[in-house]
This record gives sequence, C-alpha cells and structure tokens, in this order.
Amino acid sequence: MGAVQRGQLGLTIGLSLGAFGVFHAGAQAFLTGPAVARLGERWALIIGMGCELTALIVLGFATQGWVLFALAPLFALGGIGMPALQSLVTTQVGPDKQGQLQGVLASLVSLAAVGGPLFFSFVYFGVRNEWPGLIWIVGAAIYLLALPLMLGIRRRPIVAPKVSA
Repeated sequence: MGAVQRGQLGLTIGLSLGAFGVFHAGAQAFLTGPAVARLGERWALIIGMGCELTALIVLGFATQGWVLFALAPLFALGGIGMPALQSLVTTQVGPDKQGQLQGVLASLVSLAAVGGPLFFSFVYFGVRNEWPGLIWIVGAAIYLLALPLMLGIRRRPIVAPKVSA
C-alpha cells in the first residue's frame, strides 16, 4: 500500500470516527430528553439497547466496509440508553446515597475501560482469521446478558429519610 493510499485510509477512518461522534453527541443532546419524556426511562433504555444490539448484529455479518457508515445513526440512537439508565438508577437510592451511587458508577466505568479492551482484544485475536465479525456478535451477547439486569430495575419513589425532632 502506497503512502497516498495509507493517507486516504487514515482520512477515511478519521472522518468515520468524527461522523460517529457527531451523530452520538447529537442523539444524546437532542433525542434523550424527548425520548425519556415521551417513553419513560425504561423504554428509552430498551430502545437504546435495541438499536445498539441491532447495529452490532448487522455489523457482525457485514462484508462491506460501507455498512459501518450506514449503521452510524443506529449506533448513535443507542446512545440514548445510557443517560436513561443513569436517570433510572438514581431513582433507586435516596438523596443521602447519591454520592456513593455516582462513585460506584464511575468505578464500574473505569473497570470497563480497562477490562473491556483487554477482553475484546483477546477475543478478536482468537477469531480474526476465521470470522472477524464475531467480535461484534460477542458485544451483542454481552448486551443480551445485561438486558435482564436492566429490565429488573424498577422505578420507585424515593423516600426521604426520617428526621427525628
């Protein structure tokens, strides 16, 4: 591959990541609030997860690179799920425990940021020669494992702590 082709490939990858970022930020900024207001946190979460699951499965069977570009809006719609999940989870604890909850969530995100790439690198290097798209199917399977946990979150009113006089 010549220097010009490598440069064009780098530009294409950069533009695709930029477009994905713009779609994702736009979905979270302009769609999450209306989706949650209209559907509620639970359904916004389910729809977001459904969009991501669909995109991951389609990408797992894709044979052309342009499919990733076509799926960028669907992946971005999946972005409405995380803010909806955070909203739903914060209703599970009282105001005196919000700091602890946010600390746990931040720790889980950090753990996933370390463990996720290691896990997926291991899987990818194991399957890349036979079926490189399998890595996307594995991601979808992890979503499916998380789905019962997400559906188990119930919206309940927060009870204010009793104050003794």
